[in-house]
Amino acid sequence: MINKEKQKKRQMQEDRKSRQKSASLKPVKSVKSNKTLIRNALQHVCLAGTVNEAVKQQDLEESDASHFIILFRDTNNFLFRGLYFWDPTLDQTVKLDGVLQV
Repeated sequence: MINKEKQKKRQMQEDRKSRQKSASLKPVKSVKSNKTLIRNALQHVCLAGTVNEAVKQQDLEESDASHFIILFRDTNNFLFRGLYFWDPTLDQTVKLDGVLQV
């Protein structure tokens, strides 16, 4: 009977340890890219027309990033100010293209 109690105690301790380990592990997040969404926004809204064709093709193709940010001047008429991408390793944004501010 003493052996059975010891086995139950050990089992409970092992279960508790495994629960603590699994609780401390961070869940793996799926990394989804917004590259196609940004490409469509640049082509049809931000940089629409043939004048900006070279800029549209160059910006997204030269970057291997998967998270992009479009900066607008204001929310009323969506005037394009810049295109940035987020680098998760450095945890910062990097400017790809945009209006120069003087």
